[in-house]
Amino acid sequence: MSINRVASIDLGSNSFLLLISERDDQGQLCVIEDICLVTQLAQGVQKHKFFHKDALERANKAFEHFFEKIKYYGVSNIKVVSTSAARDVTNKQEFLDLGLKYNFHIQIISGEKEAELSFLGATFDQEHIDESFVLDIGGGSTEFIYKQSHGLFAKSIDMGAVRLREMFITGYPIKKSEGEDLRGYIRKLLKENFSKENFPKKMLAVAGTPVTLAGVIQAIEFNENKIHGFRITLNDLNLMTHRLSKMDLNEIKLLKGMDEKRAHVIYAGASILYECLEYFNLPDLKVSTKGLRYGLALR
Repeated sequence: MSINRVASIDLGSNSFLLLISERDDQGQLCVIEDICLVTQLAQGVQKHKFFHKDALERANKAFEHFFEKIKYYGVSNIKVVSTSAARDVTNKQEFLDLGLKYNFHIQIISGEKEAELSFLGATFDQEHIDESFVLDIGGGSTEFIYKQSHGLFAKSIDMGAVRLREMFITGYPIKKSEGEDLRGYIRKLLKENFSKENFPKKMLAVAGTPVTLAGVIQAIEFNENKIHGFRITLNDLNLMTHRLSKMDLNEIKLLKGMDEKRAHVIYAGASILYECLEYFNLPDLKVSTKGLRYGLALR
């Protein structure tokens, strides 16, 4: 077993992510492997408040895959956290016990802790972070984080891509009224929770939604060098949300750069990004492929 390596696992509401990394002689984080599996853990959680048996089966398969990778690389230091979906359910113990089968001691963290780790992971390789806020769109919630003189401002809002899709969207193409209701709900939450004047004027967006959209806009499969640091404009998002709303689910899945398992929630995620740029009067955002799992490894 390597004592220098760490496996950091982020069990999100829509995706499970595994980062295997180690420090070099200069103390820099070196990535050995970075894996994302879409599990749709939050399937039905908004309505029923418990994990669906199919979601737990997909989680089990992801755990099995992660366990084999961790074993292959000889990692003994394993950190596992779960976020929004696991905070909301009545059968969370079943999920925790599932993790223990693979020696994964899952810690269910608060929205504020989630935001802190996401900020650390998203900004460790960025410059001028005092001028930016991090937006982390998950399946169940979205985190807003920025640096203040006395620490971090961090707020978690229950408007993740899976949650909003289940609340508002009944089918594809999306009904005009459903799209309007979804976007209106986002605007309502933003107005209730944030003052525009107090926010930094640059956005750094992490997680599956911006990463996927960066690939679709460029019509490329995932490429770290072309996606990390890519800028998405307000106009890009306006065109993309309009385009997605007119497509059926199979057409969305066939878009170049689209992860077909994310197709059902990409409209909701893109709408969150668009409404956030619009609300904070920002022309564009910068995409980061890093995030919570990197923050966990750095901690």
